[in-house]
Amino acid sequence: MMFSFNYIEVQAGSIRAGVEMVLESHKSVDTILMGCRRTDPGMASSSYNSKSDNGYPRFTRIFPLLDWNNSMIWSFIFENSLKFPTLYHSGYSSIGTKSNTKINPKLITGDTILPAWELTSDESDRFGRS
Repeated sequence: MMFSFNYIEVQAGSIRAGVEMVLESHKSVDTILMGCRRTDPGMASSSYNSKSDNGYPRFTRIFPLLDWNNSMIWSFIFENSLKFPTLYHSGYSSIGTKSNTKINPKLITGDTILPAWELTSDESDRFGRS
Protein backbone atom coordinates (compact mmCIF):
# COMPACT_ATOMS: atom_id res chain seq x y z
CA MET A 1 0.00 0.00 0.00
CA MET A 2 1.34 3.43 -0.95
CA PHE A 3 0.63 6.52 1.12
CA SER A 4 0.77 10.08 -0.08
CA PHE A 5 0.84 13.02 2.32
CA ASN A 6 0.34 16.67 1.55
CA TYR A 7 1.11 19.32 4.13
CA ILE A 8 -1.71 21.87 4.11
CA GLU A 9 -1.38 24.94 6.30
CA VAL A 10 -4.46 26.96 7.16
CA GLN A 11 -5.12 29.87 9.45
CA ALA A 12 -8.55 29.76 10.98
CA GLY A 13 -10.25 30.81 14.18
CA SER A 14 -10.72 27.25 15.41
CA ILE A 15 -9.74 23.68 14.65
CA ARG A 16 -13.23 23.04 13.30
CA ALA A 17 -13.01 26.05 10.96
CA GLY A 18 -9.59 24.87 9.76
CA VAL A 19 -10.85 21.35 9.09
CA GLU A 20 -13.84 22.75 7.20
CA MET A 21 -11.51 24.95 5.09
CA VAL A 22 -9.28 21.98 4.20
CA LEU A 23 -12.16 19.66 3.33
CA GLU A 24 -13.88 22.34 1.24
CA SER A 25 -10.77 23.31 -0.73
CA HIS A 26 -9.32 19.78 -1.08
CA LYS A 27 -12.23 17.51 -2.01
CA SER A 28 -10.10 14.34 -2.13
CA VAL A 29 -9.00 14.66 1.52
CA ASP A 30 -10.75 12.13 3.75
CA THR A 31 -8.14 11.70 6.51
CA ILE A 32 -6.43 14.37 8.62
CA LEU A 33 -3.48 13.96 10.99
CA MET A 34 -4.27 15.71 14.27
CA GLY A 35 -1.78 16.84 16.91
CA CYS A 36 -3.84 15.98 20.00
CA ARG A 37 -2.31 14.11 22.92
CA ARG A 38 -3.85 12.15 25.79
CA THR A 39 -3.19 15.04 28.17
CA ASP A 40 -5.51 17.27 26.08
CA PRO A 41 -9.11 17.64 27.28
CA GLY A 42 -11.34 14.79 26.12
CA MET A 43 -8.46 12.70 24.73
CA ALA A 44 -7.66 10.37 27.67
CA SER A 45 -9.52 7.36 26.27
CA SER A 46 -9.07 8.11 22.56
CA SER A 47 -7.80 5.63 20.00
CA TYR A 48 -5.17 6.39 17.35
CA ASN A 49 -7.81 6.77 14.67
CA SER A 50 -11.50 7.53 14.69
CA LYS A 51 -14.28 9.10 12.68
CA SER A 52 -15.02 12.76 13.32
CA ASP A 53 -17.78 13.66 15.75
CA ASN A 54 -19.46 16.60 17.53
CA GLY A 55 -20.80 18.27 14.39
CA TYR A 56 -17.53 18.15 12.44
CA PRO A 57 -17.66 17.31 8.73
CA ARG A 58 -17.09 13.58 8.04
CA PHE A 59 -13.42 12.56 7.92
CA THR A 60 -11.05 10.12 9.61
CA ARG A 61 -8.83 11.54 12.35
CA ILE A 62 -5.38 10.07 12.94
CA PHE A 63 -3.58 10.95 16.20
CA PRO A 64 0.09 10.00 15.71
CA LEU A 65 1.22 12.02 18.76
CA LEU A 66 -1.39 10.65 21.15
CA ASP A 67 1.11 9.10 23.57
CA TRP A 68 4.00 11.53 23.09
CA ASN A 69 5.16 13.61 26.06
CA ASN A 70 6.49 17.20 26.00
CA SER A 71 10.08 16.05 25.76
CA MET A 72 9.35 13.88 22.72
CA ILE A 73 7.45 16.71 21.01
CA TRP A 74 10.23 19.27 21.50
CA SER A 75 12.99 16.81 20.57
CA PHE A 76 11.20 16.07 17.31
CA ILE A 77 10.69 19.77 16.57
CA PHE A 78 14.34 20.66 17.20
CA GLU A 79 15.84 17.58 15.51
CA ASN A 80 13.83 18.30 12.37
CA SER A 81 14.22 22.10 12.43
CA LEU A 82 10.45 22.59 12.34
CA LYS A 83 8.86 26.01 12.56
CA PHE A 84 6.65 26.75 15.56
CA PRO A 85 4.89 29.83 16.97
CA THR A 86 7.22 32.27 18.73
CA LEU A 87 4.91 32.40 21.76
CA TYR A 88 6.50 29.12 22.86
CA HIS A 89 9.76 31.05 23.38
CA SER A 90 7.99 33.34 25.86
CA GLY A 91 6.48 31.01 28.47
CA TYR A 92 3.40 29.86 26.60
CA SER A 93 3.08 26.07 26.63
CA SER A 94 -0.42 25.70 25.20
CA ILE A 95 -1.84 28.11 22.65
CA GLY A 96 -5.56 28.58 22.18
CA THR A 97 -7.41 31.82 21.62
CA LYS A 98 -6.28 35.30 22.65
CA SER A 99 -8.75 35.24 25.53
CA ASN A 100 -7.81 31.84 27.00
CA THR A 101 -4.03 31.71 26.46
CA LYS A 102 -1.71 32.92 29.22
CA ILE A 103 1.91 32.42 30.19
CA ASN A 104 2.22 29.11 32.02
CA PRO A 105 2.97 29.92 35.70
CA LYS A 106 5.17 26.78 35.87
CA LEU A 107 7.54 28.52 33.41
CA ILE A 108 8.06 31.58 35.61
CA THR A 109 11.09 31.42 37.90
CA GLY A 110 11.70 34.66 39.75
CA ASP A 111 12.16 37.37 37.11
CA THR A 112 12.74 34.85 34.31
CA ILE A 113 10.17 33.38 31.94
CA LEU A 114 11.34 30.06 30.49
CA PRO A 115 10.47 28.74 27.02
CA ALA A 116 7.86 25.98 26.69
CA TRP A 117 10.44 23.24 26.09
CA GLU A 118 11.73 23.75 29.65
CA LEU A 119 8.44 22.48 31.11
CA THR A 120 9.17 19.28 33.01
CA SER A 121 5.63 18.06 33.74
CA ASP A 122 3.26 16.91 31.02
CA GLU A 123 0.34 17.53 33.34
CA SER A 124 1.34 21.22 33.57
CA ASP A 125 1.25 21.75 29.81
CA ARG A 126 -2.15 23.47 29.83
CA PHE A 127 -1.70 25.52 33.02
CA GLY A 128 -1.50 28.63 30.83
CA ARG A 129 -5.01 28.06 29.45
CA SER A 130 -8.22 29.17 31.07
